[in-house]
Amino acid sequence: MLSDIEEQTLQVYNDIRQLSHDLHPPTLRLLGLGAALKAHCREIGRRHGVEIDYSLGAEVGRLDPSVEIALFRIAQEALRNAIVHGSARHLTVSLARPNGHVELTVSDDGRGFDVEAARRTGDGLGLMSMDERAHVFGGDVQVVSRPAEGTIVRVRGA
Repeated sequence: MLSDIEEQTLQVYNDIRQLSHDLHPPTLRLLGLGAALKAHCREIGRRHGVEIDYSLGAEVGRLDPSVEIALFRIAQEALRNAIVHGSARHLTVSLARPNGHVELTVSDDGRGFDVEAARRTGDGLGLMSMDERAHVFGGDVQVVSRPAEGTIVRVRGA
């Protein structure tokens, strides 16, 4: 019985450690959003057995730390929703800075959902969270989803 308790305690410790790294990845602070997103995509792909294509525009560079953390959290939420709720198997994440504005896009091949119904019924807590995070830096979130075709989450900001 003590061996089982020890094993469970170690698992809880490892889970908390992983959560801590997911919430504040050192890569984000040290190397910026582009590198942190790339590492996160690689880890999520490995952990969930999905394919994630990642592209980073050469012009992105470093952003304000509050913008970087907000965009990172939005990408985390969009990826999680696609995998957990949409059963997506192939995802694409891109980060660019056209005309000086940052643009994050997460698209998937999942089952899609009714965006307006999710917002109306309050089932879309993740959608509300993404909206709030984007508004912090003057950005906006556009979500387009079609049943059996997948979802596209696009965030644009200054």
